[in-house]
Amino acid sequence: MSNIDKVRIHNFKAFYTGAEPEEIKLNGKHLLMYGENGSGKSSIYWALYTLFQSETKRADEIAKYFTPTHDEQLLNFNYLNQRPDFEIDAEGKITNPTDIGKNAEIEVLLEDSTSLKIDKDGNYESVPNKIKELNRHSDFITHRLLVNFYNFRNSEKIDLWEVFVRDFLPFLRINKGNGDITLWENFSELQKDLVTNDEKLRRTSKHPNHKAEQERIKKEIEKFNEDLEYWIGRINTIANEVYRNELKIKDNIAFFLKYENPLRFEDSSLNIIDKNGVKSVSPSNHASLNVPNLVLNIRRQNNDGTYSLIHRPQSYLNEAKITQIALSLRFSLLHETIKPTYPGQFLALDDLLISLDMSNRDIVLNAILNIYAKRFKIYFFTHEKSYYDFCVFKIEQKKEKKDWEIMEIHSGETKIEKPVIIQSGLNYYDKAIKYFKAKDYTTSSLYLRKELEKLVIERLPEEYTKTIDGQFHNLEHYWKLFVERYKMLGKNISEEIKDYFKQSKLLILNPAAHHNLNLPVYKLELERVFKLVEKIYDEYPIPQLTIFMARGMSLIFKHPSIDYSFKFELLSDFRNVGALGTSILELPKCKILHWQFQGVDFCIPASGRILSENEIEKNQNRKDDRIDDILRNLKRDTLLNITNEMFVENLFIENSIWSFNEVIEKANIKDKILAL
Repeated sequence: MSNIDKVRIHNFKAFYTGAEPEEIKLNGKHLLMYGENGSGKSSIYWALYTLFQSETKRADEIAKYFTPTHDEQLLNFNYLNQRPDFEIDAEGKITNPTDIGKNAEIEVLLEDSTSLKIDKDGNYESVPNKIKELNRHSDFITHRLLVNFYNFRNSEKIDLWEVFVRDFLPFLRINKGNGDITLWENFSELQKDLVTNDEKLRRTSKHPNHKAEQERIKKEIEKFNEDLEYWIGRINTIANEVYRNELKIKDNIAFFLKYENPLRFEDSSLNIIDKNGVKSVSPSNHASLNVPNLVLNIRRQNNDGTYSLIHRPQSYLNEAKITQIALSLRFSLLHETIKPTYPGQFLALDDLLISLDMSNRDIVLNAILNIYAKRFKIYFFTHEKSYYDFCVFKIEQKKEKKDWEIMEIHSGETKIEKPVIIQSGLNYYDKAIKYFKAKDYTTSSLYLRKELEKLVIERLPEEYTKTIDGQFHNLEHYWKLFVERYKMLGKNISEEIKDYFKQSKLLILNPAAHHNLNLPVYKLELERVFKLVEKIYDEYPIPQLTIFMARGMSLIFKHPSIDYSFKFELLSDFRNVGALGTSILELPKCKILHWQFQGVDFCIPASGRILSENEIEKNQNRKDDRIDDILRNLKRDTLLNITNEMFVENLFIENSIWSFNEVIEKANIKDKILAL
């Protein structure tokens, strides 16, 4: 197998490890790693990047990363500081460097025992073709890519040429994908050709091959432009498919890249007049390439099916929408026609989704876990603990935790100490088993209780898990809600499982009440709790939620013919809940905020009575009303004559471009709402 088994990092960036390298064990699995900024998390990402991208660079270009005097060096500063064979002056400049990078290296061990390594001189010590093939079929994406998509003033076009050169060309091959080198290498060669040409011209302005050299370069540029136009066409098609089908974004947006001002050879000839007044033309030694434009165009579909171009989309679309488009364009490079499946190929993602809110992160994470993880090993790095926990939750929800190495990385206690890597794969259940095998039944029971509580709570709506003043309920209360919820979903909790909970209740609720948990009888009770946990995990999956409107949103009903409006807030999500082949629509709980009739606050239309302050407060403090209760109460007022259809057509979401009617139509639940 060509999956990565171990990564060894020696005196590179955050890893100052002295004589022995730091070893990160991946065991051929996906990797999820959390670490705060400065912890060393990104050092692992850049170690992989430096090793595998080395196949596209010359030895001297690799060596700069291990050269302390170079601006782009990636050596660990504490390692440099401990070396006796060089000095740092008062201005921080390194002097007297001799063999500083000697012990700095990066090594990757594959499951087939192949070693891939580069040293400070940019030399391969093993199999360069393996590095080349893995790099060709793998990919690296960081949050920096996404920032560059919306870092434009409103007056500017979104010109992605620089982004494309850096983040796209290294993954596209010449000759429409059939060549041996990338467009990035091709572009670099064109630039070097001009430098070489300049050097010749500096030696003599009458170089005999000047015109021939120009023609050769122009032909190479034509080939480059043809290849680039081909790839732009492929990317435009695939990216829109990714946007709609993989990220599953449903809107009226379409987008495409347009190659404007294509690459060309520019040569400024010099007019020379000799001492006799004779005019001649001499080739300039300032021959160069122009800077092309690669403009992101975004179109909006009109009601009649036609499209209109959005001018200055960065002022029309929010950051999250542009990020979705950027990801779609970047993910297009992962398509099988661009990156065919290859053993061991991986996708390294460093803080990729920090510019997205949680709902949009969920969309992208679903695509990564459900689509890309089937073809690539995913190496996912994040500095956000809440998102890391969410990723763990999603992996557990899919029952795929066994396929992942889940780790945390923390900086050492002092600046010189290497980062500390913690295997986070041990959840409460794993720890309970560990202590059970060690016959520490007291500690095992504590972790079992935590695991059971976690399993039950994560299968309940969040609003059910706390009291009205924000306190947590006890486990027995959660268990009753758990039984009721799965009954509602059409899956009754079996009598066997209820019996397991009942028999083990005293042990897991209050283990301290037993004077000796080491007795065999308590060992048997713990075994029953293990079975209880396993059955819940296997037979009662976490319900899948589709959220139509999130709690905290405010909605306003405006009567179409009477001066009457009614405003309320969602206290829970308006959602669909699905599990075990069954789905139900869960209506949100609501809080009344305000109403008015003919300009009078809290006036009842049918009677004209105005509520007292106590009555207003009582109405506003009710927390058990659902949206159907509100509709039912509104329909009771005979003056208003409100019907379900009127309510739906005239209910609006505050601070949103969508109406309530549009949301339920897109979600295909309008019939259910009209039937309330």
